[in-house]
Amino acid sequence: MSDDYVYLSLRNHIVVSPVNPNESLYSSLRDRLVQEDEVREQVGNGQALAGFSLVGEKANIRICIINDDTIDTLVSNEQFYLPPEKSPPLKLLIVNHRDPFHPRAGGAEIDLLETFKRLAHKGFEVHWLSEDAGQSGEVEGIRFIRAGNSFTLHLHSLLKAGKYQLVLDSVAHAVPFLSNLVNTCTVAKIHHVHQEVLPYELPPYAAYPLKLAERFCRFYGNVVVPSNYTKGEAVKLGISPHKITVIPEGMNHSLYTPGEKSDQPFILWLHRMKRYKNPLDAVEAFKLARERGLKAKLVMAGGGEMEYRVREEAKRVDGVEVLGRVGEEEKRVLLRRAWLFLSTSLMEGWGLSVLEANASGTPALVYGVGSLNELVIDGVNGFKVRYGDVEDMAELMVQLFEDQKRLRGLWNSSHVESLKYDWDRTADMYYQYLTELECVRGGTK
Repeated sequence: MSDDYVYLSLRNHIVVSPVNPNESLYSSLRDRLVQEDEVREQVGNGQALAGFSLVGEKANIRICIINDDTIDTLVSNEQFYLPPEKSPPLKLLIVNHRDPFHPRAGGAEIDLLETFKRLAHKGFEVHWLSEDAGQSGEVEGIRFIRAGNSFTLHLHSLLKAGKYQLVLDSVAHAVPFLSNLVNTCTVAKIHHVHQEVLPYELPPYAAYPLKLAERFCRFYGNVVVPSNYTKGEAVKLGISPHKITVIPEGMNHSLYTPGEKSDQPFILWLHRMKRYKNPLDAVEAFKLARERGLKAKLVMAGGGEMEYRVREEAKRVDGVEVLGRVGEEEKRVLLRRAWLFLSTSLMEGWGLSVLEANASGTPALVYGVGSLNELVIDGVNGFKVRYGDVEDMAELMVQLFEDQKRLRGLWNSSHVESLKYDWDRTADMYYQYLTELECVRGGTK
């Protein structure tokens, strides 16, 4: 017996499948089972007899072969349960500042698209509300709605959230939408907590109000985070641990695949060039490694407000190439052909870029901060050093390129480690989590 069909092998290799426990069971077979007590089919010199009875939602089956003088029972009192009739699709609203087509879309948008397009294929009716940066429409089963700007979107979300069975507030930019004020069936997805980053990126008069606003996340009754580190940071905001569920993000292994490495070895730093990503640390660590004999190049890719400073600093260090912002295809080629990946960030709520590198067969040398302490296993898919320790980072660069047998081994083990993360698995976890919410099962708002 399988999940889809009941297969019964009879004599002379004849197969009878009297029951198909799927959607058609309700529409056609159930009526047959109620209307007749048995089904007969000629099998060689005898007959196959299938008798059915229905008790509520449970079906009993007895199947046997009747010959002239014998009765061979194949199945007796096998039971299965009829699936419930299809309920209307769960109507879900995602509220996020940007959609995947926004010019400044990033990791949060990738996460939401990859997860919820899969839920749309599972039967959810998914709408995505974001800033007005283009025309509305439907892509991958998700209906995109655009309204307002980065400030007024918070008002539009409150006006729309009450019309849905379930709302997912994506807290990707510190200030929560608080859709739970108008719809109690609201989940907050906190991609990362900004309390450390805001003072690093903004002047005090701007950072303090945003830090305060982020603490309003504690009023959500249901919260999802991508890592145990982010869960710990969310607890510091005042969110009760029992309200928080950890659902790791996934990886698209059809896009990020291992391939041939470059003939000339190079180390890749590929991030947004923002202060908290510390791009100048990568330049300094590479400079120290070159002074100790490293022959590889450093390639830096990504756009941002620090790009000019990075270019100026790179001019003073031999072997550094700054590409600036690159497209998705070029990004995947760089990740695949790089020999080693660098991350010098102050914090990471998840670390998608490290996973993309690992999936491409490239190990990562990272600051041991945030979720990277969970994602990077020393000697398996990379190495961790203390935050800001450019000396140790430089030394590890030199050691890895001097022992290329060890480095090449990491190429394979990094890819294998990345297979633990998959968008299908992530979507399945979300499906189970969302459909089991009390407000969804009870149908309350």
